[in-house]
Amino acid sequence: MNFISHYYHELPVADDYFIAGVVLPDILSNFSKRHGSKVRLNPASFVATDDPAIQAIGEGVRQHYYVDAFFHDSEYFDAMTDMIEAVIHDYPFECFQRRLFAFSHVFLELLMDRVIMQRDITICDNMYRHLEGVDERKIEHFFSAQTATEVPESIASHFSVFVQRRFLYHYLDDARFTGILDAINTSFGNPAFSKQDKMHFVQVIARCSYEISKEKFPNFRTD
Repeated sequence: MNFISHYYHELPVADDYFIAGVVLPDILSNFSKRHGSKVRLNPASFVATDDPAIQAIGEGVRQHYYVDAFFHDSEYFDAMTDMIEAVIHDYPFECFQRRLFAFSHVFLELLMDRVIMQRDITICDNMYRHLEGVDERKIEHFFSAQTATEVPESIASHFSVFVQRRFLYHYLDDARFTGILDAINTSFGNPAFSKQDKMHFVQVIARCSYEISKEKFPNFRTD
C-alpha cells in the first residue's frame, strides 16, 4: 500500500506519531532513492524506549510492514494487478516493454490513494494535519536509536519536506499523475511515455480507477 491507503487502513486513529510511523517506510523509500543509498528499517531489531513518541513511531512502522505483507499476498492484490495489466493490454502502448507486473503493482497502490481522495479529500487533509503535529526532532531521534544510519538529520528533514510540499494532491491531476507513473516506468528500464502513450494512459487511469472504486477497500485484522 501507499501513504494514504496505509493511513486509511488504520482509521480511526489519532496518534500523530503512530501515523508518522505508518507512512515512514514509504517516505524512507523516497529518501533512499534521492540519497543514493538504502536506509533500512528492521522492526524486529527495534530497541525499547521510554519515549512514548519514539515508541509510537516504531509501532506505526511495524504496522506498515505487517499490513503490507498481508496486502501483497491477498486476493485483492492479485485481482487488481491482473485487471490493470488487462486494461493496459487493450492499448497499443510503446512504453511497457519490461516489468509490467512491477509497474502494475506500483500503479495499483497509487490508484488506491487517488480513489480514496476522490471519494473524500478530507482523509488526505486529516493525514497531513496529523503529520504536521510531529516534531521533526523525534523522527531524527527515532532513526538515531533504531538504525545504523549516519544521516538521521537528513531523513528527518526529508520527512518535513514531504509534509510541507503535499505532493499527494498531485495524484488528482491527470497530467501530473501520468508524469509520476511515467517516471516510475522509466525507472524500470522502459522508454518514456510518448504523446500517444500519455493519451492512452489517461484512459487507463479512468478505467482502472472505476474498477477499483467498485471494490471494497481491503482490511487486514491486526489484533
